[in-house]
Amino acid sequence: MPFRWARGMKFSSLPEPVGSTPAAQSGMKDEIFKKPGSGKTPFEFNAQVAAVFDDMVARSVPFYKEVLQMSAELAREFYQPGTEIFDLGCSTGALAGNLLREFGDAAFSYTGIDNSADMIGRATAGFEAAAPRIRFRQGDITETEFTNASVVVSNYTFQFLRPLARQALLRKIFAALKHDGCLVLSEKCLEDSADVSRVFADRYHALKERNGYSKLEIAEKRDALENVLIPFRVNENIEMLREAGFNPVSIFFKAYNFASFLAVKS
Repeated sequence: MPFRWARGMKFSSLPEPVGSTPAAQSGMKDEIFKKPGSGKTPFEFNAQVAAVFDDMVARSVPFYKEVLQMSAELAREFYQPGTEIFDLGCSTGALAGNLLREFGDAAFSYTGIDNSADMIGRATAGFEAAAPRIRFRQGDITETEFTNASVVVSNYTFQFLRPLARQALLRKIFAALKHDGCLVLSEKCLEDSADVSRVFADRYHALKERNGYSKLEIAEKRDALENVLIPFRVNENIEMLREAGFNPVSIFFKAYNFASFLAVKS
């Protein structure tokens, strides 16, 4: 199936997706790291985080809603009828809402996978009415078998995997994808230049302050994420994707130390 590059890309003034997650509906605000010393415990995707995740990620990841929308548009572009869209590290299932809007009445099948039972519980509750097109299941994405896939999306998830597990998972995804299928991968990244990485990190922390986080909250969360979130350089991610067999590999969006990649199995 040839690529269908003609579909338009909408990067700004995006309408809200169909469907919303429970945290978004309840308006629960992330205040997990407001107290001194709260970052001493390593970060994990537990019930406390799941309850405020939608607010946390919207205020912590630059252009998060836009990346979700672009992910859905690319999924629509590369989806092959009768196959599956896998969302690895789906959290509360926010991408599912964008997919429902992007596909409209067109048939598609989506499976969101996350190892956090709390995340899957919220995702399932938020999209019960969208079954059977939308399904969620708890599981370790490094041990999951992917079958009949034309699109795999993994937004801000690989960065939490052990470095040695990432290449093996990419190879498994590549093997599972249909010809002309794609992987959409978004990650927090480093630059080749340590000086530029520091500049980007400073600008990122300034963004979080503009979004309502205090310097204390930013510092505490940074401590909690140490050795939990391990970013690779932009070029390291590209090299891993190419080594797994993907070609072409392109950056379709970047904002300071966050980058999104499109990798095609051609």
